[in-house]
Amino acid sequence: MADVAVPASSDQVDELLLSDTAKPLPDAASTAANVTLHDVCHLENVLVSDPTIHELETRSFGQISLPLLQPHPAEQPPLTEGNVTMFAIACFRANNGPNWCFNSHPATLQVSDKYLGRWDCHATHQGTISVGDLSVTVGVRQYEHGEPSSGLRFYLGLAQSYLHATTSLICFREQVTSRLDPVEDFTDEEWDVLHAFRFMENLVGLKQEESPGQGFPGFTAEERLLLEAFSHWTYEESGQTSIISGFQGVGTILTEAVIHDTE
Repeated sequence: MADVAVPASSDQVDELLLSDTAKPLPDAASTAANVTLHDVCHLENVLVSDPTIHELETRSFGQISLPLLQPHPAEQPPLTEGNVTMFAIACFRANNGPNWCFNSHPATLQVSDKYLGRWDCHATHQGTISVGDLSVTVGVRQYEHGEPSSGLRFYLGLAQSYLHATTSLICFREQVTSRLDPVEDFTDEEWDVLHAFRFMENLVGLKQEESPGQGFPGFTAEERLLLEAFSHWTYEESGQTSIISGFQGVGTILTEAVIHDTE
């Protein structure tokens, strides 16, 4: 399982908030430097393409299970089989207003041995996401499936790295927090932060299997579908609007979470 891809440097970060609207391929004059993840996956940025985005309340993601949109094959551009699926928040109109769901789109992720950096005990290597002749460079994180360093300080440090994503996911997290057993010797504040981090670790795959001794029973198929769609986030905030999107695939390879802040 893998998720949202991150470019190798901050000045290369692509906005990964996508809709299900088809986008024409760039013309031949487009250079590799100008190709974005939107171009690669034939998708548009919903923030700039759909005014109904302002009606989206992301806290509702914690209260409902968004369905996966299954578009008609004739509406999809011809693609070769990929090894990852791009996930995006999609919007369709109904009589009761905009309805939101996950749209998916296949792509190919290749990971090289070029080392880009390391933080919170996980290495980042250069990768490429491509569809047809279009490609974009990303940073891909290799997650270790062993026990991480023990101690609350370690968990608090990693949780702080995902502060904005954690804040946005509070309501979503609260729907499954009963799956995590409290630890008596933590303060309320310490436990709340650790609680959020353990939930995020479950999303990204460290606790994939049922583990009753650690308070992680197996998820239902519906829960796992939703959790996988959210595992490792890209996050953008514009006024009162915030959106989370991502993709999955490629075994134990997970991509790095990135936070976008825009005015």
